This record gives sequence, C-alpha cells and structure tokens, in this order.
Amino acid sequence: MATIKQLPRALWIALLATLGFKILLAAWIPITGDEVYFTTWAKHLDWSYYDHGGMTGWLLWPLMKLFPTSVLAARLPAILLSTIIGLWMYALLVKKDATRAYWTVLLYWISPLSLFVVMILSDTPLVFFIFTTAVWTYQRKWFWAGMGFGMGLVSKYLMLLTAPVLLAAILFQKPRAALLKNAGYFILGAIPWIATHLWWNATHCWANIRFNFPNRAEGEEFSIAKLWQYLLLLIYVFTPFLVGFAIAQRKEIVSALRSQKFQVFAAFCVVPLTLLAMTSLKMSQSLHWLFGFATVGFFVLGATLPTKILKTSIHTMYVWSGVQAIAVLVLLSLPLETWKTNRFYDGLMMFARTGNIINEIEKRPPAHVAAISYTFASVLSFHSGTHYSVFGVDNRYGREDDFITDWRSRDGDSVMIASRGPFDQNDINSYFQKVDYDTFQSDGVSYHLAKGEGFRFDVYKKKVIDVVKSKFYSAWAFLPDKGCPLQ
Repeated sequence: MATIKQLPRALWIALLATLGFKILLAAWIPITGDEVYFTTWAKHLDWSYYDHGGMTGWLLWPLMKLFPTSVLAARLPAILLSTIIGLWMYALLVKKDATRAYWTVLLYWISPLSLFVVMILSDTPLVFFIFTTAVWTYQRKWFWAGMGFGMGLVSKYLMLLTAPVLLAAILFQKPRAALLKNAGYFILGAIPWIATHLWWNATHCWANIRFNFPNRAEGEEFSIAKLWQYLLLLIYVFTPFLVGFAIAQRKEIVSALRSQKFQVFAAFCVVPLTLLAMTSLKMSQSLHWLFGFATVGFFVLGATLPTKILKTSIHTMYVWSGVQAIAVLVLLSLPLETWKTNRFYDGLMMFARTGNIINEIEKRPPAHVAAISYTFASVLSFHSGTHYSVFGVDNRYGREDDFITDWRSRDGDSVMIASRGPFDQNDINSYFQKVDYDTFQSDGVSYHLAKGEGFRFDVYKKKVIDVVKSKFYSAWAFLPDKGCPLQ
C-alpha cells in the first residue's frame, strides 16, 4: 500500500475534507436504535450475538471501554472505513495510472456511499472484509482471502454471497496443480472464525442462524414490486448517472477488465448483487445490504471507465452529493420542535433528548431498570451508562438481552419499567406483588413508568421466557444441541 508520504497533495485535501464532513455529520445526527444496540454487544462481549456474528461488537469493544457514552466513538469505525478503503484503492491503481488512481478514490470518497454512511452498522466491518477479500483473491493470497471471508462471515451472513465467486476463483485458477494447496490455505484462514461462530450457536440455541434464516423471512410473500424497489435502491447507491455511463460504456469496461485482469473485482460486485435481486422477489432488501458489494463496484468503475467519462462522473458526483449534503445540513440545523406535528417526533425526541428522559427516571427510588422494546432499552442504556433490561416478549429483533439479564436472580426484587406507550396493567400486575404507575412529560412527549415490587420469576418464566424460547429459539431437530442459556 502506498505510504502516507507518497499521497499527492490533492488526495490529502480530498481526504481531510471528506473526513471532516463525516465527523461533522456523525457528531450532529442523533444516534439511532440499531447503533446503541450494537454498543450493548460491545459492553457485554461475547463470541457471537443473537442477531449476527461478533465482529461489530469486537470492533466497538475498546472504544466503548474508553468512551462508553460517546456517539462519535461509537461511529468512529464507520467514519474511518471508507477513508481506509479509498487509500487501498489508490494503492492498487497508482502503479498502473496515478491520475486514474486519484480520480477513482475521489469518485468514491465524494459519493453518498462514502460521504453519508457515518452510522455504525453490522455492515460496517462487512464492507471492509468484502473489499479486502476481493483484493486478496485478486492477488491470490489464499490464506488471507480465507481470513477475510471468515471475518466477513462473523460480521454478517451476506458474506456468503461471495462464496460462488471464491469457489470459482479457486477452482479455475492456473496452474491447476496448486488447487488443493490453495484451497487448503483458504480453509486454514477461514476455519477458526467459522468454527468459533458455529460453536457459539450450538451452545446458544442456534440463535443467530435461526434469526437470519427462518425467522427473518417469516411472513414475507412473493412480490414483483419488491424487485423494483431493490432496483431503485441499486440505482441510488450507484447513482443514476454512473449506472447510465456503465451501460453505455459496457464494452469498454469489459475490455478494460480483461486487460487489467480485474474480472474478480467485477464478480465480487455483480454476482452477490444478482443473487440479492433474485431473493428480493420474496424478501424486502435494505439499502445498507448493498454497501459492501457497491464499494467494490465503485472501484471497478473507477478502474475501467474511459478517462473522459470518469472526469465527467466526478463533476456530476460533486453536484449529486453536494445537493444532498446541503439538504441534510439544512434539515439538521432546524430546531427539533419544527417536527412537533410530525408522526416521527416522539421517536426523534427519544434519540435526541434521551438525557432528559433519564433524568426523570432517576428521580424515582432506585430499582433494577428495564424498558419495553429493545430500542428504548438500548437508547437508555447507552446514554445512562446503566444497562436497561428488555421486559416482556417484544419481537424477533434485538433479543441480545435474553442472554444478558438473569431474571431468575431478580426474583423478589423491585423493577422500574419504562415505556413509550401505556402499559397493559393486567399483564404487568401479574409479574409483581405490587405495582405503582406513573407518567411524565419530556420535551412534549409522554412516557410511562411502572415500579414493580416483589418480582415473581415463576410467572415471568411461564408468560415470557417459555414463550420466547418457543417462538425464537426452537432449533431444527437435526442440529446438535449443546445447550441454551435461557433460564
């Protein structure tokens, strides 16, 4: 990789300008529900988690140890990610064509894919490992490609979409005599990550395999409209003008890929995105699922588009991203009360003014704290520095607290439950010997509290834990059962 001293001045300016803008956005945008949920992983370190593998939690662990309530610290990996990938793109191209290397990086850095993605996601490490695995596959560094694949897999299962590309790359490389050796190196790099992930699942009710495969697709129905929605997401991520240029210049792109032997990069983009298109007929796709494969796609376009088209793309990208950046900054600069009549105002206040909610809760007598819904519990946990348990069945998402809170040890204790909506008092009363209810206002939004005394674990186990185990943790019969830590 090119050293820092070798970077041209123009690239330094682009690096500092885009990095500065991302830090500004990260500090200004209120932290979201999924982000604070991921910080809960980091604060309760484990080999894996209910929703995904362990990589996001591991990545955040040192940052949360040093700065447990810092939004900027929680977002630091996302802020730095595209900057590091851009530098790697430059290193791959600079010896072939230094000018094209700079333009490729600039196109990527000023795109919304890099400029606006400042939130920490389970996709944050995945994006990095998709790109690094593509690079190491291109360089035929099979042990490192296996490492990248394994680390990507324990970031998110979307890494599996690169498996056909990796299999083809190993099987059809030359000389063929090295096939077994290279496959062995790849497996050696990948197996520690995969084995650890599988062992955790075997000892935790196969939780994230259950969640990501049968549970996540539950209730989804076939619809051609979902495919059109996916294509619109794809066009936005790549931008309409780059999609148009790529279609118009497809022959030149294919020719450049062959001459530079960059076909593997194209495969790391096209094959997974095609597989996602096929699944989109049944299952709705999320925008951030495309980020890793699109990042490789930006590198391919930068490396292969004709020079004149590449320069035009950069100028157009300045306008495309600039208009969106201005719109985002204007929206962020508006007083929060501007949105008071909007339906999302209550949720916005929960994220933006959490400290006021916590101050109200802490005025009450001390008790074990909990909240209805994993999002509310995670937000309160992050900003208060105290873990809030999730009370009740909730839904199939964000169930990590099932492995954190030992409700059996709370038998007979007092519990303070916070909720954004009114309680079902008959239900809440059944879990305690006595319950006092209260409400308070914070920034024009009503919140509800239930102070329960004499927690009845036997009732909670029957009405909540047993139901949760049946709905979300019933593993397939053919999988080896090494235990389930739910009470």
